[in-house]
Amino acid sequence: MARSDDGQCVEQNGGPTALTPSATVWRTCREGKRQAAGPDPSTTERTQNTVGGPDRGSDTRPGDGLHGTDAPAVGEERTDVEPVGVQPDETVPFREAIRAWVAVAAASFGGPAGQIAVMHQQVVERRAWVDDDRFLNALNYTMLLPGPEAHQLAVYLGWLLHGTLGGVVAGTLFVLPGFVAMLLFGTIYVLFRSAPVVPALFFGLKAAVIAVVFLAVVRLGRRTLSNALLVAVAVAAFVAMYAYAVPFPAVVLGAGVVGWVGYRLRSTTPAAPAPPAAHTVDGEGVDDDRDADAADTTTGRTVRGASSTAGPGHAPGVTAGLARRPTWRGTARTAVVWTAVWLAPLVPLVVVFGLGSVLVTEAVFFAGVAAVSFGGAYAALAFVAFLGAFRNPGGLDPLVAGLLGATVAGWFTYLPSYLWIFVGAPYVEALRENEALSAALSAVTAAVVGVIANLGAWFGVQVLFAERLTWTGVGARVVLPVAATVDPAAVVIAVGAGVAIGYLGQSIPRTIGAAAFLGIGLQMGVG
Repeated sequence: MARSDDGQCVEQNGGPTALTPSATVWRTCREGKRQAAGPDPSTTERTQNTVGGPDRGSDTRPGDGLHGTDAPAVGEERTDVEPVGVQPDETVPFREAIRAWVAVAAASFGGPAGQIAVMHQQVVERRAWVDDDRFLNALNYTMLLPGPEAHQLAVYLGWLLHGTLGGVVAGTLFVLPGFVAMLLFGTIYVLFRSAPVVPALFFGLKAAVIAVVFLAVVRLGRRTLSNALLVAVAVAAFVAMYAYAVPFPAVVLGAGVVGWVGYRLRSTTPAAPAPPAAHTVDGEGVDDDRDADAADTTTGRTVRGASSTAGPGHAPGVTAGLARRPTWRGTARTAVVWTAVWLAPLVPLVVVFGLGSVLVTEAVFFAGVAAVSFGGAYAALAFVAFLGAFRNPGGLDPLVAGLLGATVAGWFTYLPSYLWIFVGAPYVEALRENEALSAALSAVTAAVVGVIANLGAWFGVQVLFAERLTWTGVGARVVLPVAATVDPAAVVIAVGAGVAIGYLGQSIPRTIGAAAFLGIGLQMGVG
């Protein structure tokens, strides 16, 4: 039910809603409806309020409880829920969330860019559990953290949906396929690396990954680079890293400062005052304020406008992560528990294998990597650890040592993600209405688009061209491809994969598999 031009409540989507997210209007319309005689009529009109881009239309797939007529379209405000707290029937079924994370994990190719794109497709576009506003808010935060940002984003989204358990399950399922793949690749490499089929297989995979990364950068850029300043930040980040090798933390810090300063400059520009608007609903005066304060009965805090717990920021599943107000005591307890979980395996490793064993060395090394490094393909670290332990097995069978080494690397690399998210995410959500902070984080995400583009450009030059040259000047050092050494087969696979995924709608796993077999055929002269 929404307020019409004459101040009356009207029905929408078979339930009471309002044209404005004001909690007061919602309650007034609802109470007025209860006083009206007769059953609630169903109607045919939906109010749409896009966030972060144009409306994409509604996805009506009735019968699954998630995509029925009540589900909002991507980027659309959910207007059929009360914007003052979370209702039990809004919770995403845990089993359905598990299926979603399995789907995300199965399609997560192409490094962080590809993984982030897949998560957005599954969680935002397909299921509308989280909208663009909150997804980008989570992404902005994870880009500031050391360690695997895509894994941290999965943990964050899982925490939003089902609290700590949801974060653990989402993060674990996200990591498992890549971890198993690295074990398989490591085993194949050490046992069959002399067989010509192995390099041919990797040739097709590498070429297809170029397309996956390119499409992911394009999609992420379309959603995050919403103005000229953010575009400039992304370009500057690309140039800084590709040509000048500026460290990632410096790029991120600089982008945050630019975003914050840009917001301050805009906020000091005087704006024309808007005339106050007040409307009457069922005989009562109500402010038509889209940012009206709404008391969140779940968290016990005042939320600025429905956008904090409803509308743009509140999809059907965003409940568990917002159920508690962060406190310093709870934060300290969480930090102690997850730090202990992260570092506890060091004790049995030292006791069983000795302080000088390769497994203990790898544990300490990868713990440090997770704590201080930013960006990169962290899944490959399991492959590196597998080879290191395989070649230095001590008294173990080499394959067993390799398996243990990869497991150690995975544990000490990915466990800190849970620590960073469970400690910091509650505060990030509490500060979502801080516009200066949001502007700084948005600039950080824009910079990360440039950083990912830098990684994709470097990888593409290495895979598509046999020879490269280095140009130096004005303090820059730029790696350029030698055009005459382009590999036509790699270009064919990369372009074909891009067309299959970007235009024909083929899934990433299917495309990657086809590219691997095509690489074998082209490299070995078959077909």
